[in-house]
Amino acid sequence: MRIRLRGRILIAALLFGVPVLGQGPSPGQTQGPRLLLIPLDDRPSSVDFPVRIGAIAGATVVTPPRELLGRFTQPADADAVQRWMRTTIALAPRRTARPRDTAQVDAVIVSVDLLAYGGLVASRTLESGNVEQALARLQLLREIRARYPRLPIYASASLMRLAPTADGQNEGYREALARWAEIAPDSMRPAEAEELVRLRARIPEAILTAYRVARARNVRVHEALLDLSAEGVLTHLVFTQDDARARGVHLGEREQLTAQIARRRLQERISIQSGTDEFGMLLVARALTALRGRSPLVGVQYVAPDDSARLMPFEDRPLAETVRAHLRLAGARIPDARGARTPDEVALQLVVHTARATPERSVRAAALVRESAYPVILADVDPSGSIQGADTTLTDLLVSSGLFASLVGYGGWNTAGNAVGTAVAHGVVRWLVAHDSSVALFPDRQASQAAFLLDRWLDDDLYKSRIRPALVASVHARGWDPFRLTAAQTATIESELRVAVRGRVTMTTDLSGVIGTRCRVTSPIDVRLPWGRTFEAAFDFALRCG
Repeated sequence: MRIRLRGRILIAALLFGVPVLGQGPSPGQTQGPRLLLIPLDDRPSSVDFPVRIGAIAGATVVTPPRELLGRFTQPADADAVQRWMRTTIALAPRRTARPRDTAQVDAVIVSVDLLAYGGLVASRTLESGNVEQALARLQLLREIRARYPRLPIYASASLMRLAPTADGQNEGYREALARWAEIAPDSMRPAEAEELVRLRARIPEAILTAYRVARARNVRVHEALLDLSAEGVLTHLVFTQDDARARGVHLGEREQLTAQIARRRLQERISIQSGTDEFGMLLVARALTALRGRSPLVGVQYVAPDDSARLMPFEDRPLAETVRAHLRLAGARIPDARGARTPDEVALQLVVHTARATPERSVRAAALVRESAYPVILADVDPSGSIQGADTTLTDLLVSSGLFASLVGYGGWNTAGNAVGTAVAHGVVRWLVAHDSSVALFPDRQASQAAFLLDRWLDDDLYKSRIRPALVASVHARGWDPFRLTAAQTATIESELRVAVRGRVTMTTDLSGVIGTRCRVTSPIDVRLPWGRTFEAAFDFALRCG
């Protein structure tokens, strides 16, 4: 696969034909950083997105073999993943003459949910192991630090959401349990007290007990992570708040963590942030900015300024707080209240779009992208939570004008945290390419940028906003569960999806507004449902430019 593209950064890339993702540097080029990533689970957002974002900056992000990572409700083989980590860090082929006490990777990024339990879904159940097993698996991080004192180790761990995973067997009590967990900690109203009685009657006692024990186990693991941070084992630790509500048992857990972090003076080493799926990408950006010793100053502009103080769906803090925290975690800087001292200080502009109520507001968002004096990162957030995909009015304007292809970062999927985190990680890493002489002119970095933009457009816009709503309705009409398709049903839907996608994007479709005027798709686009449900899709394609 080869690509060649036009962009407003790095015009020199137009002189080369460039290989797409997954290929190494050309002869004479210096190999980029090598990052080890233990992902949240096996979904594209957990594995593929961080790998592809790293490739934009010339980094190789190595992950465990897919067969070790589990799938949906089947947890990863956490013990086999640990063995893989030991081998990869200590025995991987050396690309340079490293000292004996130097690791074979430049940074380690670990999802504790997978390392300790087997993944995000597994972290919500007791089947994934008890507290002793989980704590024992964390000892590997101490071993790595003892052997490699200077190796950066970044970790993330999720604060458990209220609702258990929909697994096709818990429909009778799943929502009742989530509502119980929402109102039980502080219910003082007579009406809610009566509601609690009704809810408890719907939840099997064994299920409620297991739910409480799983939460307590995770809290104990989080306390152990505080110890690892205090000991200097972890370079940075981020606690991620899985889908949240404004009330619930998760708030007490978070408050306890916040108090312990403050008491132990660990605020510089630990953050607590909204979201979950995006943190592999954000920590890849964090590792790369730290390794490069560079940090962009990012201005932030909201298309609907009042929305910066709103709670977005599935989150429990204002949008502006999520935006600031994600920027900092990615290694970016934010202007203070006085702004930048000179215009030259600002490196990137983050445009946060939540204003979808009228087409005029989408036009305004496109104007902000067009008129920006700086390269633009666009976070397209669904403020209703009903679509969880891109604003198609906005993307149509950007694609038709060629502005989409000029974006240095983009995200428009799922929650506000997911969209902002993807866009920020993408844009910060892309900025590194333009400000690092060792990789700036690598043509394959441009290919990786073009491919990631196309993947985001296919997924966030074409699939999630245009195709998925009708697809879900069709699945329901057949009496199938869109969140729990059988293997045969999945194959049927995937076949229909290929027809739908290829009907809109063919090998002759003009995609110049997405990836530049020189690029074209050179193979039929493939699509699959990685978890046998319609919620997420994965795309495969080949590009050629020039």
